[in-house]
Amino acid sequence: VRVTLSSTAWVADLVTRMRAGSPSAALLNQQAGYASRLPSSVSPDAALRMVSHLRMTETLRQESKALLPAFRKMLETRLNAMPALTQPQREAGQEAITAYLGLLEKWFAQQNIESALELRLHDESTMDLASWAPFPDGVTSLGTILNIVEKMPLLAGHAVPTVSRNVMQHRDIALHRIDLPPGQAPGLPQQIFLAAAGPYLSLYVGTSPEPLKALLDRLQTASSQAPTQTHALWRLELFLAPFLKLGAQTGQLQDPLGKALAARLQQGPREPLLLELL
Repeated sequence: VRVTLSSTAWVADLVTRMRAGSPSAALLNQQAGYASRLPSSVSPDAALRMVSHLRMTETLRQESKALLPAFRKMLETRLNAMPALTQPQREAGQEAITAYLGLLEKWFAQQNIESALELRLHDESTMDLASWAPFPDGVTSLGTILNIVEKMPLLAGHAVPTVSRNVMQHRDIALHRIDLPPGQAPGLPQQIFLAAAGPYLSLYVGTSPEPLKALLDRLQTASSQAPTQTHALWRLELFLAPFLKLGAQTGQLQDPLGKALAARLQQGPREPLLLELL
């Protein structure tokens, strides 16, 4: 694990040793020489950017799939603990559980598992979030996800979100919208826009679909570029400047020692606090 406190400050490494031939060592050895297009698709103006990569081993795949029966039992227990549900609602909930576990099996079956996430801050009460990942059978899988969203909230007893399919097109790509019930995501917009394009599933939590369109354009550009090699299974870039500015605006950053430490950690507005799992 490596922590870099801006490009001109401190670097801290935490080193672990693994037994030769162990499953953990085999997993890390499997990651050598990994190449991906995800790093080139992130936005340059996000306050937080995260990219993860994992080349699956057969051992990890089987161990992950072995957890699914217990997960199914947990979800079914929650469903059965809601006596007020009608029989059609129970059947819909059971269908959602089966579909959800089917998506997880697809996810674990991939040779490489990747994902990216970025967060933007606008003011003390507004932020937006985007995330994307390669996923098998993208268009079909996205349709399954929308079906699950309409049914799965029954397990938590909340109001069901409103799903609007194919609300618009961008480069012949259908965009879908989910309207969340009030209060379901404090601090975030109540709308989620989703799309499936090429090998990627993408979502944007915000009030306008335009950032999702920009993301789809970046993914299209990245798909035509050569993948870049990375040794980091997980990489997080946190640009402290927007958070420090927000803390000052809201009065949350008042302690002199905290201000001095924050100023030392953040050398400039485009220098991130970088965390990597190597």
